[in-house]
Amino acid sequence: MGFGAVLSSIILVYATQPWSPDFTFDRILSGYTIWILSPFFLMGIPALILNFSKSSSKAYFIGSLIVTLIVLVSYIDAFFIHLDAQGALIFIFMPGYQIIGYIIVLIITFVIQFVKGKKD
Repeated sequence: MGFGAVLSSIILVYATQPWSPDFTFDRILSGYTIWILSPFFLMGIPALILNFSKSSSKAYFIGSLIVTLIVLVSYIDAFFIHLDAQGALIFIFMPGYQIIGYIIVLIITFVIQFVKGKKD
């Protein structure tokens, strides 16, 4: 998740075009940065607070890795492969979808934890 947050930040900096003459740091320090990085921080909280079993921890890790990879591939696709004028809209919508994906992963992890119990 940390790698995803760093790569998302790099893509955000690229999207603000720091090489342009009218660049200001207000573009990077806007609310979009918090919105883009918030799903990564929200996914890290349960990993630190909750006491998952080994199988639940594996499911949580794999699920969060899948969601993070989908987001990163979407960012890379929008900014480097399929260039479009509306490509920046991904920064508005993708964090919301990412939070929904993480909630689904968390629910699946709780179901595994409940079914398997604290056996392992």
